[in-house]
Amino acid sequence: DHRDLHSFPTRRSSDLDEHEEEMPLRGRLQRADTKVGAIGEENQMHRYRPYARTFFMQFIWYIKRGYQMHFNFPMGSFARVIFAAIVAFIIGTLFFQLGDSQADVNSLSGVTFLIASFAGFQALAGLPGVFARRPIFYYQKRNHYYHPLPSTLAQWIVDLPVSISESVLFATISYWLVGLRPEFGAFVYFILCVFVIELVFLMITTTTGFLTKNFLMANILVPPII
Repeated sequence: DHRDLHSFPTRRSSDLDEHEEEMPLRGRLQRADTKVGAIGEENQMHRYRPYARTFFMQFIWYIKRGYQMHFNFPMGSFARVIFAAIVAFIIGTLFFQLGDSQADVNSLSGVTFLIASFAGFQALAGLPGVFARRPIFYYQKRNHYYHPLPSTLAQWIVDLPVSISESVLFATISYWLVGLRPEFGAFVYFILCVFVIELVFLMITTTTGFLTKNFLMANILVPPII
């Protein structure tokens, strides 16, 4: 006796189609959930760390670029040092070997003012260079290439050798030509004062140059601040 083939339970073709469509759809949903989770993690990382490089690496790259710019244009650094020597020689000859008289004591205030003013004028001379770097600075900041803080610190480190040479040469020439106290401690203290004044004025000029809208406004605001 033959069994009726139609008596066995069979699955409908519609059930098979739904099962075949369900598996790829489930896989697509899983991949979509994984992708959404990865995008969420990436956005969270971007929120807390928007820059591709670390703070230290940004600082190192800015130092390398700053020294490379100095090597490509060394005459700018030499001109600053030579100009400092010329101004120190002029001040020293104007107030050559001051004595203990009342007139010479009064002249000391003039010497002090000229020495402090020289550091301010040197910082003000660097204002065009600040505005020359502004487009690159703001482009890199807007596109999250570099943070402003490592840029400022690196620029300060790069300018440090030139500032030290300039301050030491200027202070040495003017100190001994004017005839101030012939003591080594007083001489070192005088060099440190000139160096610190120049650094403070340089930071004021750089900050004002980056915060103001144009060169004219910065050129008007920096001298009264200094």
